[in-house]
Amino acid sequence: MRPLSELSGLMRSLSRNAQYSVRADANAQGEIGVLAESFNTMLSRIESRDQQLRDYRFNLEQKVETRTQQLRAAKDEAEAANKAKSDFLATMSHEIRTPMNGMMVMAQLLVKAPLAEQYRRYANVISRSGQGLLTIINDILDISKIEAGKLELEKVDVAPDEIVSGVISLFWERAREKDLELGFHVAADVPQLVQADQTRLTQVVT
Repeated sequence: MRPLSELSGLMRSLSRNAQYSVRADANAQGEIGVLAESFNTMLSRIESRDQQLRDYRFNLEQKVETRTQQLRAAKDEAEAANKAKSDFLATMSHEIRTPMNGMMVMAQLLVKAPLAEQYRRYANVISRSGQGLLTIINDILDISKIEAGKLELEKVDVAPDEIVSGVISLFWERAREKDLELGFHVAADVPQLVQADQTRLTQVVT
């Protein structure tokens, strides 16, 4: 009964420490030897399975670490590219706005100068177009709000007929060159003033 006792002791030991690398003595004769051999086969399979699990866990951890590094690198690259873009837009917008302000001042002086009606209209077109461009440039300078979806709409009293008249003036000269006459009619039920963002409304009409 000694082989059976040893096998039983080995089983109790395994239940405590889970050391599946040990093996039972399979040299016993008869059913005890067969039982020990089957027990060893089971231990080999458990040990092989545990090794596979360890390998799988190691490989998985390596993949997770690699993927994490890739994502971190991609995030850093995207943030750097976004900052470079914002810096570029801010710099370029500033460079454009400076001469635009000068042009706007000159256009406003021309509007007030004693000019023929045709040239006064040209000056008005330059002034309106420049103001629209300056508004866009100011939006670009505040690019962080645009990217965050926090660009706020201004609500002020706006005259719809003045908006349409201003837009028509932008295309007046081009229409004249094609022998076209631009005009507009404001329906009686359109209020004289509405609450709106003048810049955005002008962009919509344009």
